[in-house]
Amino acid sequence: MNREQKAVAIVAAILALITLGLLGGTFYLWHGRAMPKIPRSASSLASPAALDSIPAGSTSAWLYYFDPERDSLVRIPVRFPIESRPENLPQLIRLAWARLQQPAELPGLVSPLPPGSEIESVFIDPKHRTLYLGLNDAYYFNHPGGTIEGWATVYSVVNTLCSLSPMIEKAILLREDRMVRQGPGGWDYSRAFRPDETIVRFPEEVEPGPGDSNPFQ
Repeated sequence: MNREQKAVAIVAAILALITLGLLGGTFYLWHGRAMPKIPRSASSLASPAALDSIPAGSTSAWLYYFDPERDSLVRIPVRFPIESRPENLPQLIRLAWARLQQPAELPGLVSPLPPGSEIESVFIDPKHRTLYLGLNDAYYFNHPGGTIEGWATVYSVVNTLCSLSPMIEKAILLREDRMVRQGPGGWDYSRAFRPDETIVRFPEEVEPGPGDSNPFQ
């Protein structure tokens, strides 16, 4: 190859590189225009300003009280001042229990927890999302009995505690850290209970009762 042929080959190579560069830039610009854009409304959901309205370090849940006039549970919204993290759950469960023992703010509703009932132990199996709740003797001895009252106590506890965290999907109620065959009201306590909203109403559906029909007093 003589010098003129070499020069022609070099110029051709340079022109080829320039052409490829132009084509690549054009493709980049086209590809950028073709990419979908995130809507402003969607991107603002992840912005810090959008999270300002969500209280930090708190947990929203439900308290389930008993309406003895209509044999149903009524759920009341509640917020606890600690975050629903795994390491906080035992404390959060005890807070919810203590709150559920207090009288309901709405007339006609009562706490379905037997007098003197307390939590003795809390264990959470994260793999199976199961809460093992050890209860004292007062929970079993001081219960008034009755199928409806037994149902109200079980599902008041289970519904309330399962509303605290997605890590709790079911609960096993223990006595002295052991499973029992029969609990208050003749209910089978040898199995895990899942939340049940079958007979649950909202606060606006509550009608004031006579005030002296609390079977748990």
